[in-house]
Amino acid sequence: MFWNYKKSTYWFPASFGNLRNLQFLCLRENKLSGSIPKELAYLDNLVDLIMSENQFSSHLPEHLCQGGKLENFMMNSNKLTGPMPSSLKKCSSLKFVRFNNNSFTGNLSEAFGIHPELQFIDLSDKDFHGELSNNWGKCENLIDLCIARNNISGSIPPEIGNV
Repeated sequence: MFWNYKKSTYWFPASFGNLRNLQFLCLRENKLSGSIPKELAYLDNLVDLIMSENQFSSHLPEHLCQGGKLENFMMNSNKLTGPMPSSLKKCSSLKFVRFNNNSFTGNLSEAFGIHPELQFIDLSDKDFHGELSNNWGKCENLIDLCIARNNISGSIPPEIGNV
């Protein structure tokens, strides 16, 4: 990471995407700000991506988890906005996800797919709307599902009882 004096923010050089063997990236509890770099999507072997408790803003890059190995994904307590990247719907390797305390938006039933390995997900304190998807019932390893303080409506699908 380099300091950008003009913008008073940290940024990643484009060459960051060349770290193809990187498996663990932890930038937690800093004062990093700016957009999440699209180069993160090039890190095909990334298993743990932890960027919680910073001041990142804007959207998450679209092609995250394209390598299919991302298990632990923590972006909580930033200033992120917009919808979830559609690539996360297909990220079946996810086990532990924390996106709480941001300003993500979108229909919760459309934002996530079936995640058979998922054990923990915290989507609280966002602007998600819609209904709970019956896909959550297909997450057989799910132990914690937190969707507090959103705009979720409808009823709880009976499939969730299968978890």
